[in-house]
Amino acid sequence: MKKRIIYLLTLLFMLSEYPQLHAQEAGDLDLSFGIGGSVIIDLGTGYDQCSGLVVQPDQKIVIAGRAYVNDWWYPTLIRLNTDGSLDNSFGSDGIASGDVQHSTTLYAEAEALALQPDGKLLYTFYRDFFGSDGLAITRFNADGSIDTDFGDNGTTSIIVMEYSNYSNSMLLQADGKILVTGRVQAYANDPFTAVAVRFTADGLLDETFADDGIFSFLQGNGTQVIDVKQASDGKIVMACSTSYSGYYDYVIIRLNEDGTFDTTFNEDGISNFNISGSYDGPQFLTLREDGSIIVVGHAYSEDGTNTDWAMVSLTLGGELDSSFGADGIVVTALGDGNDIAESVVIAPDGKILVAGYHEDFYIYGTVLRYNADGTLDSTFGDGGISLIGEYAYFLENIKLQDDGKIVVCGWTGYSDTNEHHFTTSRLHDEDVNSVMESWSKEPVITLYPNPTSDRLFIRLSEGASNNISHISITDNIGKLLWQSSQAIQNSSIDISHYAEGLYILSIQRDSTTTSQVFVVAR
Repeated sequence: MKKRIIYLLTLLFMLSEYPQLHAQEAGDLDLSFGIGGSVIIDLGTGYDQCSGLVVQPDQKIVIAGRAYVNDWWYPTLIRLNTDGSLDNSFGSDGIASGDVQHSTTLYAEAEALALQPDGKLLYTFYRDFFGSDGLAITRFNADGSIDTDFGDNGTTSIIVMEYSNYSNSMLLQADGKILVTGRVQAYANDPFTAVAVRFTADGLLDETFADDGIFSFLQGNGTQVIDVKQASDGKIVMACSTSYSGYYDYVIIRLNEDGTFDTTFNEDGISNFNISGSYDGPQFLTLREDGSIIVVGHAYSEDGTNTDWAMVSLTLGGELDSSFGADGIVVTALGDGNDIAESVVIAPDGKILVAGYHEDFYIYGTVLRYNADGTLDSTFGDGGISLIGEYAYFLENIKLQDDGKIVVCGWTGYSDTNEHHFTTSRLHDEDVNSVMESWSKEPVITLYPNPTSDRLFIRLSEGASNNISHISITDNIGKLLWQSSQAIQNSSIDISHYAEGLYILSIQRDSTTTSQVFVVAR
């Protein structure tokens, strides 16, 4: 016990000596990204909205939505470098826009953006046909220009029913074919009909799917497809919402690759359930490696005054998973306001990350992390909950970087100016300590895990590896234990032979030395 106290006192002394040692915990904003962990992009057009998100293999981030220009909305993509700055090699100073008008009705799609293996980007929307809407896809080249070889001069579209056609989600299949899902109406007072339309890789209607390329489904007083994913065996899973008199159902449909119902899924390919007995709704789905299903959305609170976050787990056979939450359902009440879960991703360790928003006078972007069994992960944020920003931050999508960091996107709204802006943020997935030099606002060294027992991983901020002349490790009395003249970005050092205690890793760049304390404990 005495030795541990000495370690702590020494560490406190070192914290007072070294410049701006900054500890960040899992769920905190990553201060090396944008300004304070977030990027807000003012396109100068006012009522803009962002929902699409992909992380490229080079870890650049693409966000997508619609931007308001001259009384119309247009599909708009923005690419960011790994530090959150605009990637000037993409589009015009990082921003690319389609040339086909978006419908004037404003809705956020669940999964509107997809990245092809060749680096081209697909964005689905509902285009305006001056009196009707059509399901549409525009394809962008890797540099942000429109790919005019796709569809009709870069855009393919279809009117399934004459009155309205809304796309909510898009799936880029493993074979390169493209499935667009949403809802359609023949007349103004008709119920919504759920629809899925499949196109070839060139943007042509794929008539081998369902009924001449179009799958449709109607249940109750109206149905729409909210999100779609493909399992490893090729089967297609869709999360739908169906309305009845007085309530909404979650409806999960599984299709074979040819668009027919998969009768091994709940006998007829359809699984219905309701959580609160009121107006519940799914927003997003994801699949585990074994093909089982996680759906997130909202459910009405017990008193019926507001909505709570909801998450549902289904087995491969389409039944509620009794090992997850309360008989397959988890409802998380964040407060008295209306709270909605919008997106979900499963980490490699099986933990479940859910993004959405929480209303509590302000509207906070919110990320929750759950264990695989549906319990909140107390090691993340405040008891499993991380709040981002204030005033109005509507999170719409969540993805993971290769290093495990969490990227979210959405839009920030300002009611006093009636403006919305594309917004993206990055969070830590684990506890980290970073040293911040006096001449820099960004963490220079990240060491993890800290404390550690046998191996120390080192991450230098972008640009920090330039002009490094010396890297060293010393013990707490200044004895040199290791040194190198090589930059070791994203590398690790074997410290299994180090005794328990405090150590200092230092880098010298030009005339500046930056140091980080780490602890060896077993």
